Amino acid sequence: MQYTLIDEQDAPTRPTGRRGGRRHRELDALVAALSPGQVARIDLSDADKPGPIRKQLFEAAARAGRSVEVWEGSGAGVFYAALVQSQLEGPPDD
Repeated sequence: MQYTLIDEQDAPTRPTGRRGGRRHRELDALVAALSPGQVARIDLSDADKPGPIRKQLFEAAARAGRSVEVWEGSGAGVFYAALVQSQLEGPPDD
């Protein structure tokens, strides 16, 4: 991979507005609802693409200050998500 640093005025204009607002709210709510011992089953619609949904799920977790594990189910278009195990363990004993 290669990259070049350029001045902001030389770059294309940034997109305006929030992209994927409805989806962000859904995934934010999903991440907030996860509790220890729970797993979310995510069934994708035909219009959903797995890669972007997975990325948006990790972004939702980051916005919430949480970490999630995401894995694919046995069928196409099915994902599972759970809190990362380290968040399920309490603080270390002194």
